[in-house]
Amino acid sequence: MKILIADDESLVRQSIRLFLLDLGIQPEDMMEVANGFALSEALKNNYFDLALVDIQMPYMNGLEAIRDAQASAPDTLFYILTGFDDFSYAREALRLQVKDYLLKPIRRTELEGILEEVISHVEQRKASQIRDLKLCIASLFSDGGPGLAGVTLPIPCHPLLVTSDQPGTVLSGSRFSEEANDHMIFIPYRRSDRLFLFLFETPEYPNGYSDFLQEFTKRYGSTHTIIEGKTFSDTALWPSEYQRMTTLASCRFLFGSSRFYKNTTTAPELSPFASEICTQCQNSLNAYTNGDYAGFSLSCEFLAREFPRLNEESPVSATHLLAFLERAYGIDPAAPLSGQFSRLASTMIQNTSSDFRYDEILRYLEQHYQEDLSLSSVADRFCLSPGYFSTIFKKKAGHNFVHYLTHLRIREAKRLLMETQMTISEIATAVGYSSASFFIRSFKKTEGISPSEYRKSKHA
Repeated sequence: MKILIADDESLVRQSIRLFLLDLGIQPEDMMEVANGFALSEALKNNYFDLALVDIQMPYMNGLEAIRDAQASAPDTLFYILTGFDDFSYAREALRLQVKDYLLKPIRRTELEGILEEVISHVEQRKASQIRDLKLCIASLFSDGGPGLAGVTLPIPCHPLLVTSDQPGTVLSGSRFSEEANDHMIFIPYRRSDRLFLFLFETPEYPNGYSDFLQEFTKRYGSTHTIIEGKTFSDTALWPSEYQRMTTLASCRFLFGSSRFYKNTTTAPELSPFASEICTQCQNSLNAYTNGDYAGFSLSCEFLAREFPRLNEESPVSATHLLAFLERAYGIDPAAPLSGQFSRLASTMIQNTSSDFRYDEILRYLEQHYQEDLSLSSVADRFCLSPGYFSTIFKKKAGHNFVHYLTHLRIREAKRLLMETQMTISEIATAVGYSSASFFIRSFKKTEGISPSEYRKSKHA
């Protein structure tokens, strides 16, 4: 969330800034100006969710600056913070649709309340936008493939196609959503063993995609192939991109050693034999992940039998295939494939969910939910792969890991809101959130109202 603080008194700006920092707002998400002209220019050249504005400032008063820049900042919520209890000012603020008119000195509880109101407003607006975007994305697949509904997206879309190259790793939109933040709108769309991720930059962070992609590929590039699509708003581009991306995903086993393909990479043409090799590679991954011993054995039998022919027809493709099998299953490229595949199949019979210490994991979460936990860190603590942990946990708990952890934290937060006088910021820290603003958003998403509203409703 982007916040603008406009006041000609540096001590006032510093006091507000310290309050906001304590409530979890990041320093880079705040901007300060000391006069009306700078306020007007900041609103015209940057996006802000919230503007805290003094009235009496040099060059141009706060109300004049709001009027001057209002057309270019239609989504900004304005709050007047002033020492002047003047009816004419209040009337003008009302005419400009200023959200509230507060007298200095501003109290921490008032600022906390403002932050909750703005977060609630931003979340509602974002939820509406996401609903519209989901409908647009669904239309891209309306005919069981790359639909041609002639839809124009309201925001440019950055598509990614993610395929699992690690046996036992289940592709899940909710899993990757853990990476999402305020910088991006993140819409997953699953098709069979592939996951499309449609990314949209938010107005607060118009250049967030590049940084997100770099971090995403760094984190998942060792276990997944990530294929970037061309950015588009007009769906006329989508069918060709869909074809290119899915073809690259299908032939990745023989195509090269890269785990990330840019949107400029052209998909190669494969012979029917090479295509069948790729199909059996994908089948083996799916079978291993699903615990399908027979399916895995059949696919591996085909790969072992046909590998000499592949090596004869295309040594380069055979080299790429061995490299993939080495990364995926840990095979020795110099040893016979058939024996190694047999050993892998035998381990599938031994690895069952009976080894999953579910009750022990639940006790651990109950005792440590207030700490900085992630799916990966908990899986590592119990010596399980993240993919296996995610799949079995959801089967047993009925919810994914993030949903379950959020439930524990919100449950305790509700108790603290009812039984203590702790501030929202203190409660956020006590239940494991890194910032009050993140806690407020999570609470409202779960309960439908803000923490302050929940406390008031229970004490009414």
